[in-house]
Amino acid sequence: MKLTPIHYLLLICAITFTTKSVGQVKIEMQEKDGVYIAPCKVNGLKLNFIFDTGASDVSISLTEALFMIKNGYLIESDIQGSTYYSLANGDIVENTSINIRELEIGGKTLQNIKASITHNIEAPLLLGQSVINKLGRIELVDNTLILLDEKPQIEIDEAAIQFEQACEYLYEIRSAPDDKSKKGFELCYKAAHSGNAEAQCLLADIYSNGNLFHTGVKKNLSEAFFWYQQSANQEYASAQWQLANCYKNGEGILKSPKEALSWYIKAANNGSPNAMFDLGKVFYFGEGTEKNNELAAYWIWLAYENNIMYRDEIYKFWNENELWKYQKK
Repeated sequence: MKLTPIHYLLLICAITFTTKSVGQVKIEMQEKDGVYIAPCKVNGLKLNFIFDTGASDVSISLTEALFMIKNGYLIESDIQGSTYYSLANGDIVENTSINIRELEIGGKTLQNIKASITHNIEAPLLLGQSVINKLGRIELVDNTLILLDEKPQIEIDEAAIQFEQACEYLYEIRSAPDDKSKKGFELCYKAAHSGNAEAQCLLADIYSNGNLFHTGVKKNLSEAFFWYQQSANQEYASAQWQLANCYKNGEGILKSPKEALSWYIKAANNGSPNAMFDLGKVFYFGEGTEKNNELAAYWIWLAYENNIMYRDEIYKFWNENELWKYQKK
């Protein structure tokens, strides 16, 4: 059959409609007491979560956790150990860290999601940044969560390549700015703006130190704070540690010991050895929280086990302050 102009028009419309249907997913959430409830499946179990952009990861209560363990939705290898979180009132709580093998939302399946079990049988189920960051671009319209078209993979790869090229240029030994150092900064800047978390953190380092790698860039603590924050919000541990330092020292932002504590905890839980050491000292000196020698001993010994570069310094602090007395056996 010969295609007429009207057939071509209908074909184009059909392709356009199909593309939008695949590219965007709408999830109708239920509004309850001022929060939005999103339906999900966790390792095959249907659960309703509060959609919470302020939560760092997925959180489930002890009630759901016990049910999941009893019925095989959580297995022994999913349990990863203890984590600590700072509440809005400054209290420190201990949770159990777990790995969610599969979480389904809006027909989209995400794998290996960082989550925690709150040691409270009445705690709400929270859908935090460990899932939200993996959903790609989203839009919230009233009670509808819209998963927008994701960035093409080529854009993501391009940002990673730009960052690698930036490092090649920037880490060359030099005594003065040159074309390569300037090119490295430009590539790092582009990769950061494209959303690459490592590039965002490196760009913040450049602004924080001023003329780092002889780029000729002037020190700008406000810019440094902004880019550390962008990277930290993507769960990049090094940036979370640096953001904590910004809050502790009042660099680019007003001093806030409580905010510093919160970000040290996030960075330490995400594996930053430097954050572990600093968090231990925060607990030892009682900065932004009550002095707690047991938690100080826990984090400083963990830092010692994971931080090769500053191990001697950490061990010296450990011994001089006799923290071994407070180490749990």
